[in-house]
Amino acid sequence: MLLARTLGGLTQRALLRSIAALLACASCAPGVVAQSDSSVSQATIDAQRKALEPRVRAFVNGSLYVASDVGPARWNSPVCPTVLGLTRGDGEFILARLSQIARGAGVPLAGEHCATPDVYVLATMKPEEFLRKWGKSRHWRMFGDAPQGVINAFIDTPRPLRVWYNSSESGGPQTSEDAPAGAEPGGIPTVPTSVAHGGDTQRATRSLTLAILVVDKTHLQGVTLGQLADYIGMYAFSRLRVDAHRGDAPTILGLFDDVPAQSPAGLTSWDEAFLESLYHTDPKSVLQRASMVTRMVERIVSDKPPESQTH
Repeated sequence: MLLARTLGGLTQRALLRSIAALLACASCAPGVVAQSDSSVSQATIDAQRKALEPRVRAFVNGSLYVASDVGPARWNSPVCPTVLGLTRGDGEFILARLSQIARGAGVPLAGEHCATPDVYVLATMKPEEFLRKWGKSRHWRMFGDAPQGVINAFIDTPRPLRVWYNSSESGGPQTSEDAPAGAEPGGIPTVPTSVAHGGDTQRATRSLTLAILVVDKTHLQGVTLGQLADYIGMYAFSRLRVDAHRGDAPTILGLFDDVPAQSPAGLTSWDEAFLESLYHTDPKSVLQRASMVTRMVERIVSDKPPESQTH
């Protein structure tokens, strides 16, 4: 009968017998195949991580602004962002996205109705004119004790996004040695800034206290609101180099380097791992950047199944 036939001319009975035999054979040595698959998978993961590490290290060292005697600056007190100069809908979208990015990275957030902003996102068609008027009205207080020449350079240098940071430094425990940190150009310090009495290498830390991000609206042609929000998020929650050398890293930070349509739609896995590692490594350790690289690589090339990963 036609119904009794299957592929290759086997009857249903013969096909069932062959399936049963295969199942029986597989059950004879449970775990053998799984163990082999597991070891191959881990070997592949380890190889991918090893190959990726130099690129991630270059991205971290080329992006982060780090003074020679302190670690990377980050927010250690609750952040209160505000957005001005956009439509209400666009401003609310960016605020919501910044909150989402902060929660994902572990950035401390103030309440929804916080009263004292410390992250200002300001969009204008005339950044120089706006900043000079705002600076005079505030008696330049938002620039701290920076020299006027530095302030002028910030105002007068055309950029799609001008970013100004204020920060404060806090020292580590009392130390027995204080030596300048040594590093290869753009590399990770090899000599600790200070050595704690317990023998652990520690250093002073730097906390962000104010971030002013001025968006030049004349540069936004072709840029989506999602791209802009995520680009701002990277600069709002980490102190980055103005002219970062990102190499071939897949990142939203290259948004204004190329055609926006060819840039990522938002934060990439590298960007998310970068922010997450900044807020989940020891800021007092002189090896923080090395720890960031390791954590980023492990997150980018995960050994966990997709459904068990958290974002």
